[in-house]
Amino acid sequence: MARAKKKKLSLEELLEEAIVKKEDRPYEVPENWVWTKLGNIIKVSSGKSLTSKKMISEGTIPVYGGNGVTGYHNDFNVEAPIIVIGRVGFYCGSVHFIKENAWVTDNALIVFFSKDKIDINFLYWLLSTINLRKNDSSTAQPVISGSKIYKLEFPLPPLPEQQRIVEVIESLFVKLDAAKELVQNALDSFENRKAAILHKAFTGELTAKWREEKGVSLDAWENKKLGEIAKFIGGGTPSKSVYDYWNGEIKWASVKDIKGDYIYSTLDYITEEGLNNSSSNLCEIDDLILVTRISPGKTVIAKDRIAINQDLKIIKTYINALFLHYYFVFYEQEIVSKSSGSTVLGVRLETLKEIKICIPSIEEQQEIVRILEDLLGNEQRAKELCDVIEKIDLMKKAILARAFRGELGTNNPEEESAVELLKEVLKEKL
Repeated sequence: MARAKKKKLSLEELLEEAIVKKEDRPYEVPENWVWTKLGNIIKVSSGKSLTSKKMISEGTIPVYGGNGVTGYHNDFNVEAPIIVIGRVGFYCGSVHFIKENAWVTDNALIVFFSKDKIDINFLYWLLSTINLRKNDSSTAQPVISGSKIYKLEFPLPPLPEQQRIVEVIESLFVKLDAAKELVQNALDSFENRKAAILHKAFTGELTAKWREEKGVSLDAWENKKLGEIAKFIGGGTPSKSVYDYWNGEIKWASVKDIKGDYIYSTLDYITEEGLNNSSSNLCEIDDLILVTRISPGKTVIAKDRIAINQDLKIIKTYINALFLHYYFVFYEQEIVSKSSGSTVLGVRLETLKEIKICIPSIEEQQEIVRILEDLLGNEQRAKELCDVIEKIDLMKKAILARAFRGELGTNNPEEESAVELLKEVLKEKL
């Protein structure tokens, strides 16, 4: 028996389906905006496969994959301006605004829409704020498709309001980006100076004058392996299924707690019973704690008795702990390069024990630490100013959130409702 043909909906019926019911709208927006779904204003299509072998290094056409430019070619399959969305992998859902002719691969989705009815800049900022992976149900390789993102709801303003929103966003972002660049320059300067200071500290240059005054030769420094001067003690995690092991009075550190030079507190706490029934161990005050997985090479000095998890090691040493801490700061990138792991980086204990270090006398170690704390202490205060970068990024998110709630003060309630705009878009489907 032949299937009955699906009834073709009228414009009014299409409109009724397209508008999100009042009770389902996440938040209030100006009255002349309309809540609808992405599938009513955009369509997406995968790009065309282009293997790395077919790319041309001296080509002039950028090739876009899921995370932006992946190479170059001599031909294009999309004309600018265009918006693309990462389709598969870690970067699926990332949004790119392409302002030049390009080749888009099948790792990305090309966005099609009525450019005379929807402002492309508005659409770019809108898509950038929406969680396009919301309906991704894959457990292995993340993938998004049109059918998944078409269901996502958003508030559509009239076209003139879209353009005013873009103008405000971009005007504010220009100022924030200029401020961020200044702060980033300060951060880069800090990191470069810090690296230079640490290099001088562990090559003997920083204390050359001190040795001259003390009549000490650089030849007095001893070459050792970490395994010869340090004892490494591992950690563990009490069973999360046993309530009595958690929320006690013992501080329990994991990688997220390892920041700066010292550790005073932790986000998680365990009980004595949890400590005794796991492979976790407790450090003493002024022990060094080293990260061996996720962010290998980072260290802090413990300023309290703290238990550790399996991604950390307690280091007990007869040399000055701060001296060794600063050595790890100096040597951190080398440790990262000696680490391995396809998903999570980790460094093996045997590798750590083989790391070589030149050790001066305890007295000279103390002098090196004194100078470093003085120099890097001042630098640390400068670095704290660079935390403004994070605040700038938060400010951008706040601006975008307000923009798509109609809270930038740009809306004109006298303008024609976006329902009429939505009608015009839907007419193209008839």
